[in-house]
Amino acid sequence: MATLGFEFLNMLDGGNPVIKDLPLNPDESYERGDMVVASGGRLTKAAPGASAVVGVMQETITAAHAGVTYGKVLVSPQAVYRCSYAGTWSTANLLAWGMDLADAHTVQVDDMDGGPLAAIAVDTDRYTVDVVIVDHLFKG
Repeated sequence: MATLGFEFLNMLDGGNPVIKDLPLNPDESYERGDMVVASGGRLTKAAPGASAVVGVMQETITAAHAGVTYGKVLVSPQAVYRCSYAGTWSTANLLAWGMDLADAHTVQVDDMDGGPLAAIAVDTDRYTVDVVIVDHLFKG
């Protein structure tokens, strides 16, 4: 079953997720569940090879919404997300760093070349993977 992008599941540390209003690229549309990165002081949708991920959009905003320059983003480095995946799953990828994105709302599970994610669980029947962001802007 496909997910709607990166869906928040829980926090690794048992804490509460942090959601912030952050500046957006006004020429771009965003969907709830899109992974975002910083670029030029604003957020833009993450692409394959993304690094220093800021977080995941918690609302849908279209570029046509005049005057909307901020969006709600889950920014917690300890957040666990469930997401649909593309590619062929390999058990060697579980708990390994470097899983990449297919796009801002899909994981590419057979690309382990420097991506921002690590898989902690997989459901090969539903084609979903649970991930944490290991290359996170706010991770200390």
